[in-house]
Amino acid sequence: MNGWCFPKDTFIYSQWTNLFNLEDMQATYQVEGVDYDFIGILNSSELKAIIKCFLAARTLKNKVKKLLQLT
Repeated sequence: MNGWCFPKDTFIYSQWTNLFNLEDMQATYQVEGVDYDFIGILNSSELKAIIKCFLAARTLKNKVKKLLQLT
């Protein structure tokens, strides 16, 4: 745990969730610290809670839901 947190309440909206090709993302966002900042990794309980919430969301795209059900 690095102590980092968002300065305000932060929300993840399932309707904005999409699938992206890793190679396309790496080509678009090439420079850490300029194009993006790596701040850490979700712990397993946080990740499981997000997946559980998303699987219950009616707005999650079916293609994303199918992938999350595999986890």
